[in-house]
Amino acid sequence: MSRSAFSSLCILAGLCILHSHCALIRKDEASTRPIGEMAVLKLQSDSILYISNLDEKRQWRDVKDQLELSPGIHTVSFNFHKSRIKGPAAKMEAFDLSFDARPGGRYQIEFNASKDYSKWSACIMDTIQVRRVSVLITDSD
Repeated sequence: MSRSAFSSLCILAGLCILHSHCALIRKDEASTRPIGEMAVLKLQSDSILYISNLDEKRQWRDVKDQLELSPGIHTVSFNFHKSRIKGPAAKMEAFDLSFDARPGGRYQIEFNASKDYSKWSACIMDTIQVRRVSVLITDSD
């Protein structure tokens, strides 16, 4: 095995260990809180939204179902493709929604867009109190 191939393999192995260690830390942190103290934020299963950051921390895992959050104010950063074109030519749209997560709270992200994505809206709904807790609406590019 050449020296550069061995170096690349060592770097890749180190990154894998670091990633799995970070995932274990996140899992342990979430499991230390009783279920009733956590808030749950659910995404629409058919949504084209992707969570890119949570409280300014990059989310490396693919979150498509739900997040468990500690109580307090959280900012969730989302992105989506404004066109069906994939790759470097695709136009990405990014936005943030902030809300105050309550202990035991249940929240749902709702996203609606026109066919050409020139108009879209996103909100976080409190599904227990049936009210919006964060809203963003656009009407043009």
